[in-house]
Amino acid sequence: MELDSYNFQRDKLGEVSRIFVDAKYRDIQITKAIINEVKNSCI
Repeated sequence: MELDSYNFQRDKLGEVSRIFVDAKYRDIQITKAIINEVKNSCI
């Protein structure tokens, strides 16, 4: 159950990052950095 919740949160985080990361900044390295920052701030 926790794994499903984790996967859902990770997928949701990916969606949110795609919404907020403007197309011209959508480089994979930058996106990963943003995801990591958000993930770290949520913990």
